[in-house]
Amino acid sequence: MNYGWAQGLTGDVEPGMKMLEKARQLHEQLAAEDPKNADAQRNLVVVAGRMGDVYSEGVDQPAKALPYYEHALQLVEPIAAANHDDAELQRAKAFTLSSIADLQNSLQRPREGLDNYQRALDIIEPLRAADPDDQLTPQATAFMLNGRGSSHMLLADPAAALHDFSEAEKILRNGPPPQPTDIMNRDRKSVV
Repeated sequence: MNYGWAQGLTGDVEPGMKMLEKARQLHEQLAAEDPKNADAQRNLVVVAGRMGDVYSEGVDQPAKALPYYEHALQLVEPIAAANHDDAELQRAKAFTLSSIADLQNSLQRPREGLDNYQRALDIIEPLRAADPDDQLTPQATAFMLNGRGSSHMLLADPAAALHDFSEAEKILRNGPPPQPTDIMNRDRKSVV
């Protein structure tokens, strides 16, 4: 999975996608053999997201990437619903929604993007409030607010955009200093 993902991100789409497809098949087999195996279920989500990454990050083809992220969302939703207290899974769902919203903005579908950023924020903001020591979630919140601000700009609502951009800036300014492993410095599109 990781090798195919890396290949795809560097522009070798066909061989990367072949490896990712093989990984998807293997994880599907593992998930079918043991439906209660949470790792196998999570890995199916990861593979779908990474397949989307190849098209969104590797070759900038948002229309081809979107179905993979939508599939990742379909996979993560029931897992997240069954494990409501699992912050990692809730973040995975929020990141997937945010990735979908990013692509919707790129495809000039900002109304849909706005809705999905809001869904993502509705998940991530309670996580932020529940764990003040979590350094990842505030940055994710700021990133999603920034994306929602972009949706507002595309919808010709600069006042709403400015509000979201200002809130994102405030979160980042008042947060801990950036670290090399922070969300802004690594591939945030990886869903888990």
